Amino acid sequence: MSKKLSPGSVVSFVRFVFQAGIDLRNITKNDFSLFVILQLQLSYLKIKLMSISPPEKGSAVIAGYDIEFCEFSALEYSFNEVFVNQEYAFSSNSNMPCIVDAGSNIGLSVLYFKMLYPNSTIKAFEPSDANYLCLKNNIENNNLSSVSIYKNALSDEEGELEFFETEALKGALVDKSNDKGVDGSFVVQAVKLSPHIEESVDLLKMDIEGAELEVLQELESSGKLKNIKQIVLEYHHIRKKEYALPAILSMFIDANLEFTIGSVLRRPLRPRGRENMIIYAHQQ
Repeated sequence: MSKKLSPGSVVSFVRFVFQAGIDLRNITKNDFSLFVILQLQLSYLKIKLMSISPPEKGSAVIAGYDIEFCEFSALEYSFNEVFVNQEYAFSSNSNMPCIVDAGSNIGLSVLYFKMLYPNSTIKAFEPSDANYLCLKNNIENNNLSSVSIYKNALSDEEGELEFFETEALKGALVDKSNDKGVDGSFVVQAVKLSPHIEESVDLLKMDIEGAELEVLQELESSGKLKNIKQIVLEYHHIRKKEYALPAILSMFIDANLEFTIGSVLRRPLRPRGRENMIIYAHQQ
């Protein structure tokens, strides 16, 4: 005799289907051809099927590109961030924009930028050993040209930097004293971003897990902040640490950058360990 589905299972399935419908519709908003959009929708469905019994690592085909991943949850999260929510969508007057990708992870953001602007030049920074290896392989195996990769963290000073990882935040720079669950650390070489800003930059994308203020301050003091036309920044605030948002926005104002802030508030409303938001800034 077949088992009856519980009411909770039915509700979960309906929610899953409803969310999938919203996500598939959002993918159609990407500025790609109909064929590529259909490929992305198929990739989305395959990733959802993989999530039923997710592998620890492996590869997935995304819009015809073979993408290695070292942690399935990170692949799923990044796909939603990049292709479903289109958090890094931007427009440029040039068909050969210069892009700096700070915090490239396994390279889905790099892939997105190359799909959007095939002739773009990209500098990609990723300090995590595992992520960097996937990033390197994904760029080389998919013949993504004009992409330079750097196995470095970004900071306001050059030198060695201790890099902590947690189960919840693989590859995240966190303060061990203020974050629970630190289960590993290693040392990486930190560099300043300003020496890599040699000309006008069409887009600076930043997802560097709490180091945003230091990197932006170094760009401001070097006089390179004014060379950046657009910035999309994932701002991460960890409770009990100094709130950096006012200083970041003040820098943008001083640099004549207009900005927009976006965030999704999770319900119920209550204090949480981390606060994340997207800041988009551009020259006036």
